[in-house]
Amino acid sequence: MAGSGTSGRRRDRSHEDRQQRLIYLIAGGVLAAVLIIVAVGVVLTVVLPPRANVLAVGSESFTAREVADRAIYLVTSGNGNAQQNPAEEGIESIVGQEVLFQVGADLVEPVTEEDIRDAIAQRLGLNPRNAEEPEATPEGTPAATTDPTPEGTTEGTPEATPEATPLPGYTDEEYADALAAFLREAPISRRQLEDIVRAGIIEDRLEEMFRAELPETGDQFLLWAVPTNDRAAAQQLIDLVRGGASFRGAAVEAGIIEDPEEGVQELGWFAPTSINERVQPFVQDLQAGEISEVVDDANNIGFEVYYIAERSSDLPYQEEVKDQLARRAFNEWQDEQAIELAVARDLSEGEDDWIREQVLDYVRERTGG
Repeated sequence: MAGSGTSGRRRDRSHEDRQQRLIYLIAGGVLAAVLIIVAVGVVLTVVLPPRANVLAVGSESFTAREVADRAIYLVTSGNGNAQQNPAEEGIESIVGQEVLFQVGADLVEPVTEEDIRDAIAQRLGLNPRNAEEPEATPEGTPAATTDPTPEGTTEGTPEATPEATPLPGYTDEEYADALAAFLREAPISRRQLEDIVRAGIIEDRLEEMFRAELPETGDQFLLWAVPTNDRAAAQQLIDLVRGGASFRGAAVEAGIIEDPEEGVQELGWFAPTSINERVQPFVQDLQAGEISEVVDDANNIGFEVYYIAERSSDLPYQEEVKDQLARRAFNEWQDEQAIELAVARDLSEGEDDWIREQVLDYVRERTGG
């Protein structure tokens, strides 16, 4: 009987050992599964997104990391939209740059390394290297002279005024130090900075090219406006002007402004095709003395009313209007070329979220939030 009891206890212990091993195996399996899930999550959310190709422009492709870097740079450059929609703004910036590199560069004078260096130096606040040196004065010759004084006159002769000496241009050492200091704070590499500056130079040269192709005269109007948060007052202003009242006087009568000489915004001269696209449909067909309908403001929280103070079909273009037209021509050209280059976006929701998080992390780090 004693042997039977001992054998039973052994069987019980063996059974308990098997159960315990089974529990360990199950626990180990669960832990392994959890680790696998965590590892997969890390790969999907940390490892893969920055390496994923999310954009192709012509012959070039770009990763989520590159888009995030560009969005961060845009935020630090004052682009408020880049913080709200970083992936979209970053992609648009890269597309514009690639259009300039792949198409625009062949249309303008080649950009040299010295051009890029001088443009960066200007951004860094360094004196330009190509400043004109004062002409050397032959030995024994006064640095400056005055017109001859009438014969016999000795008093009242003005003293010679020395010419201003231009500041010396930046040195290699000054450039290296300033650039290193900038890059320590900037969220981009030197190569990325040089690419951005190169694109900017090409853009400026293209705008100059479009500007040179403009006619000397053309249709343009002098535009005035008043903003208001009261739609009823805006409509009253319109009705008064259409009834024969002056724009300034009607704005006072409608309660939009108090001083007719100070409350009206005199926006300047515009060509119909150069005005902001939001406003253009409301003003492009108006003649002198005519007033627009009520226009929602840029933030959709208020209203604006526009008035054509003057209009001419053959007035010589002012420099500001030429700038507007050249800019519009450039923008249209860039949009057309982007279509020709077959821009392809492949941005998943996860990659979009990852880019946004990179930008937010950078902003939090800089602001301490």
